[in-house]
Amino acid sequence: LTGNKEYEGGSSDLFKIMLGLTSEQKQDPSIVHALKVRIAFAEFDYHAFFYLKDSCPNLGGHLMEYMVPQVRFFALQRILRSYRPTIPLSFVLGELGLKIKKDGEVWLQSVGVIISSDGELILCKESSLQESQVQNSLI
Repeated sequence: LTGNKEYEGGSSDLFKIMLGLTSEQKQDPSIVHALKVRIAFAEFDYHAFFYLKDSCPNLGGHLMEYMVPQVRFFALQRILRSYRPTIPLSFVLGELGLKIKKDGEVWLQSVGVIISSDGELILCKESSLQESQVQNSLI
C-alpha cells in the first residue's frame, strides 16, 4: 500500500477487510503472514519485517518488495541513531535484508553511510543519510 497517496497513513478499507475475515480465513497461513507483515510495517519493526519477507508463503515476497526501500531507509536511520559511534557492517547488512555484501555496501554508500577503512564497521556519527540513487530495491 506504500506509494499510493490514498492509503498513506493507514487505510480504513484494509481494516474493514480484516474485520470481515471469517475464523477459517484467519487460519490460512498466507493471511496469518499478511497480518503479521501489516503489524510489523505499522509498528516500524524492521527486524520482523525482513524476517517475514524471507519466510513469506507463495509469492508474497514479491509484493513486499514494494515496501522494502521505505522500510530499509527508515531502519537505517534508526540504527545509525541508536548505535553510535560505530556498528559492525555485517550486523547492519543482516538487519536490512541485504544478503550480498558488495551490493549492500554500494547501497549503503549511496545513501551516505561511511564505512571504516578496514570495511568492517559503519561510522555512525560521520554518516549523513540522503535518498539513494541506486534504483534496484532487490539487493
